Amino acid sequence: MAENLKFYNILAHINYKNRLLEETVAVKKIWLKDDSTFFDLYFYRNRKSYVIEKAFIHDLVDLTNEVYYDKVDKFIEDYFSDQEIDLHPSLTAKPQIIEPKIFEAIETDLIILTFLANCAGDFSEIKERALEDYILSHQPPTSNLSSQYMHTYLSQVKPGVDDYYAALNKLSAKTPEQATEIVKGAFKVCLSDGQLHYQEKLYIAEMLQILREQGLEPEVGL
Repeated sequence: MAENLKFYNILAHINYKNRLLEETVAVKKIWLKDDSTFFDLYFYRNRKSYVIEKAFIHDLVDLTNEVYYDKVDKFIEDYFSDQEIDLHPSLTAKPQIIEPKIFEAIETDLIILTFLANCAGDFSEIKERALEDYILSHQPPTSNLSSQYMHTYLSQVKPGVDDYYAALNKLSAKTPEQATEIVKGAFKVCLSDGQLHYQEKLYIAEMLQILREQGLEPEVGL
């Protein structure tokens, strides 16, 4: 990691699927969005970064300074105490001109995935990050786009139920491998917050049924 981090040696207890996981992490960034607070954490165990909403963090220990935080809000207060940070950069950011053609090749995929991300009414920064990961891995020309650019684009994609089913009917043009990728992406987006909601289960089941009717049998491996 290139960041000069203040909180780089943290023991965090994280709620995941009704279990309390213990991980040693570095806190790369904390920021506020709407009524939520998000942590960008680097996990030393698997050398990967994940965005986690504050509610999923049970408590933390600053191993360097031997400080225990039983309240996450106190940790957040200490994190911001010596930093001059714009907590609401979106209010001052210049508007970006979005070119939808960049995403045209995976438009059907994104209609399906953004609908699923929103269908339970719990769209979050975590799910947005999962959508960004899908875009980056399936549409290489987007690799140079900023996270803010993709956020602006995704905020404009608001498919309804009719759009979702219209997109599902277009999947017949996909290969079995491409259909499998979309189904895997759907599960990853929906499970990115640690749970699969009832509405998400219903709409994913509909997708699988329509794919079967079209002669596509995705091998999800779940």
